[in-house]
Amino acid sequence: MSISLIIICQNKIPAPTWVSTCKSISETIIIDESEFPLNNNYSAKRNYGLKTAKNDWCLFLDTDETPSPQLISYLNNFDYKNNIAFRRIDNFLGKELKHGETGNFYTIRLINRKTGKFIGQVHEVFDTKNYLKINYPIFHESHKSFYDFLNKINFYSDIRANELFDKKIKTNLFQILFYTKMKFIQNYFVKLGFLDGTRGIIHAFGMSFHSFLVRSKLWHMQQH
Repeated sequence: MSISLIIICQNKIPAPTWVSTCKSISETIIIDESEFPLNNNYSAKRNYGLKTAKNDWCLFLDTDETPSPQLISYLNNFDYKNNIAFRRIDNFLGKELKHGETGNFYTIRLINRKTGKFIGQVHEVFDTKNYLKINYPIFHESHKSFYDFLNKINFYSDIRANELFDKKIKTNLFQILFYTKMKFIQNYFVKLGFLDGTRGIIHAFGMSFHSFLVRSKLWHMQQH
């Protein structure tokens, strides 16, 4: 059996060079913003990929993600029984984050398109209970610069705030303060983000700031 590789990107790109080492991939689908603009609805783009793929089994990767050699070997010998969540290793500001929000993060990326669909406008997830976790990593080149990190926080908080607004979800001063504080406590202390040193506190504050921006923007939209 064969796999369709589906890549979501802002601008058209060629197929990654590593694809030639993965004999199970028989089709590569590049979905870029110019061909498929859906107002930053990433679930819609991924579901579009599922519909257009020739194969039932689909592998989703982003342009800043690369499968590890172990993952490629796994794909070449995949038994085609369950959807698979792979561990994603984030390289943040030039170094791997081993703790915090992304320190033990698994994401469903190898999917039988007949078993479900993606949900959520941003930070979308595949909605299914039929999956296994496999510790063959995807390497994620996350935020090579601090300014790139800030820009993405602002960009994704816009999308999330609009998504919540469309769902008629309300917020208030208590939620703005509570979610912001608890996000930092969870990532920096509970998930041991402090063990990643300076990068750990920058990332924890950044994720906390994202929560602050989402609810602040949502509150502002509610005033009109």
